[in-house]
Amino acid sequence: MFLEVKNLTKKYNKKTVVSDVSFGVDEGELLTILGPSGC
Repeated sequence: MFLEVKNLTKKYNKKTVVSDVSFGVDEGELLTILGPSGC
C-alpha cells in the first residue's frame, strides 16, 4: 500500500463533514472524494 489513511475526521468550525473514514491507495492509483454538490 502506497498511502493509507485510517479514521479520518474533518470539521469546519464545529460541523463534522467527514467522520471516521479509512481508505488506501496503491502506487499508480488515483482516488477522488466528492461531496453531494460534486465538489
